[in-house]
Amino acid sequence: MKQVTTSAILLMFGQLILVANAEEKEPQEVKQYESAEKKIRFEYPARFTVGRYNATEDRTGFFTPGIVLFEKGRLGDADPQALKIGIGAITIIPLNMEDSTFWRSLGAVEAGFWKDSKIKPQKLTIGPHEATRLPGFPGPYGDNLYVYLVERPDETIVLLMALKQFVDDARTPTGYDKTIEGIIKTVSFLK
Repeated sequence: MKQVTTSAILLMFGQLILVANAEEKEPQEVKQYESAEKKIRFEYPARFTVGRYNATEDRTGFFTPGIVLFEKGRLGDADPQALKIGIGAITIIPLNMEDSTFWRSLGAVEAGFWKDSKIKPQKLTIGPHEATRLPGFPGPYGDNLYVYLVERPDETIVLLMALKQFVDDARTPTGYDKTIEGIIKTVSFLK
């Protein structure tokens, strides 16, 4: 069902006129992800599929436990349970306490990794959550990534990240920052 959005215009004499915008929006279909093991639940756009990274490619073991959301049409016949690291996807990683401490220090606005950077981490309220949007990932080509940190009640962090551009010849923008922020709005943490 389509939703018509309206705008209100208040005239000088106090008359209120409602004007229907020319644009109609389709409500976005969503799916829900839930994991008792990772203690997280969230909604994500239905155009995405849940996958995993290929463990043999992940030399550090950092990415393998992540939840990978990818658009099936962009990956062809890739195995969703053995995806290559660095694909155009959204990665969601619930961090342990040690990793959370490290990433929290990266999110410090006036200190840490970004203190000499022109772009600083941003503290945001997204839905019911306090989040930090980092200027990128701390490493080579890190400025090509959207990176968000969301605090959990147990003082660990959930890291959400995605490429800013698809790995195609046109370097098409992903727009995944808005998708990540939409996911963050729906996150709930399980006990």
